[in-house]
Amino acid sequence: MPRLTYLASMLMLWSATVSAEERSLRSQLDGRWKLVSTEQLLADGTKRPNPLYQPGAVAYLMYASDGGLCTVFPTPDDKALNAYCGVYELNEAERYVVHNVEIKNIPVKVEQARVDEMGAAGKRYVTIDGNRLTLRIADPRPGIKEDTQTWKRDD
Repeated sequence: MPRLTYLASMLMLWSATVSAEERSLRSQLDGRWKLVSTEQLLADGTKRPNPLYQPGAVAYLMYASDGGLCTVFPTPDDKALNAYCGVYELNEAERYVVHNVEIKNIPVKVEQARVDEMGAAGKRYVTIDGNRLTLRIADPRPGIKEDTQTWKRDD
């Protein structure tokens, strides 16, 4: 009997520690994420936060298991909200997501810059580490070598 109890305990411990890598990327993305930080690596090697987000901006990104997505974030001057919803395509093998925007509310004066910066229909490479999600835009704008956003799970 002690051996059976030991085996049952080990099995429960093992099942409780199944790593995130063993779950599908879609199941890991599912939920609400809150923006932690942004960072751009410029062509000259310097780093800066993405200027389209003000420091400390509250932004949310939501992925649904059925492929739906929505995001909301303030304009840089914090006078209006940007938002878009649609569906996402996920390539689990290459670990990237593409946001296909179906409806949006983006102020006209920042719309083109936002679409260019966010790469709304572009690839975002996905890294998930615990409750942290990092999205790296595959082809950032000229002059930017790398553009990343870090989010934390908020559900």
